[in-house]
Amino acid sequence: MKNINLHIEPGEKIAFAGLNGAGKSTLIKLIIGLYKPTSGKVLINGVEMEKIDIGEYQKRIGVVFQDFYRFAFTLKENICLSDIESRFNESRVHEAAKGADLLDLVYKLDQGYDTYLTKQFSLDGVSDLSLGQWQKIAIARAFLKKCDVLILDEPASSLDPLAEFEIMKRFHILAKDKTAIFITHRLSGIKNMDRIIVLKDGYIVEEGTHQELMYRNGEYAYLFNTQSEGYVS
Repeated sequence: MKNINLHIEPGEKIAFAGLNGAGKSTLIKLIIGLYKPTSGKVLINGVEMEKIDIGEYQKRIGVVFQDFYRFAFTLKENICLSDIESRFNESRVHEAAKGADLLDLVYKLDQGYDTYLTKQFSLDGVSDLSLGQWQKIAIARAFLKKCDVLILDEPASSLDPLAEFEIMKRFHILAKDKTAIFITHRLSGIKNMDRIIVLKDGYIVEEGTHQELMYRNGEYAYLFNTQSEGYVS
């Protein structure tokens, strides 16, 4: 990352856009404290990250990375890894699953939320979940967490367009009172964000609303129009 100067307001909904290797995921990991900057500072409410309790700070963040984990637990336990106490609150678990478009899977499983997702601990477990279904479980995990900041890093990379559309609708509902950051290659899903940050080769090259960036006819407009041509050709 080079010459990054970015301020995110509480409650703001922003998206990071750019090609592979542009620096989107690296910037997220700097923001949440997984990486330390080699120069410059990351400030949280005006305080340098090195001076705050990083564990307490990260508890306030719900995040789904591209390389999410899959555990040999029940569906409920997999969802509740972000908030263990919620395993006793069926309505919260159900709302998180609904937000991640998981209810079709729940209703298909013989034991619903109590179904093991591998056969490692139960012969009655399932072993044929798709990558897209596991991705929805990871998204439900983030939706369940009681957090102030919600971050989704390419959450729809293994989902079909209809599933992505449903998750984006619910993302905006569930993130209503939160600061939210969304990273995606599919630019059609971020048109309604408060602000879009466009990265290229580690630099922020543009930022603004979808309409503003399309009017400027720069990097974002080029990427958006290129994708649009692929859909209509």
